[in-house]
Amino acid sequence: MSTESISGSAFEREVLTPHLDRIYAAALRMTSTEAEAESLVETTFLTALAAYRRPRPLADPVVWLFRVFADSYAKTRSRSGSAREIITAAPDALLHRAALAERLDALSDDAVKDALSRIAEKLRLPLYLAEVEGLSPKQISDALRIPLSEARIRVHRARALLSTVLVDRVAG
Repeated sequence: MSTESISGSAFEREVLTPHLDRIYAAALRMTSTEAEAESLVETTFLTALAAYRRPRPLADPVVWLFRVFADSYAKTRSRSGSAREIITAAPDALLHRAALAERLDALSDDAVKDALSRIAEKLRLPLYLAEVEGLSPKQISDALRIPLSEARIRVHRARALLSTVLVDRVAG
């Protein structure tokens, strides 16, 4: 049996199989179409496979894989040059959450995905990693190669913006 097939099966067992669904879900949240998401997942895993034999700077395979994902996503976005309406700052006051809680709970996944797509890209991925993947600020910092304080700030700002967008959606 060749070294490459051993490495390939190890990659499949240790990286591809346990994390494919997580990366695909992240890609669906970060892109606007399924085709873009599938392309991003393919690029992520091809890059990860190429780097698999080299020593990884991160001991946690999930954080390492999300670093590869973030890098692939950034390259894809810079090549596509697509522009979206992006919200960069929260308004001064939010509507009272308790009054809107019931309507917020009734929002569909598509409504939440649309709201996420309106948040600046540099805030969207840290929010996704924190809220959906459950990564700690330190893990987000490692995955995105940003300082720990910046990871915390981005998650905080993204939460505030997402809240604003969703509240405006149900109030309007």
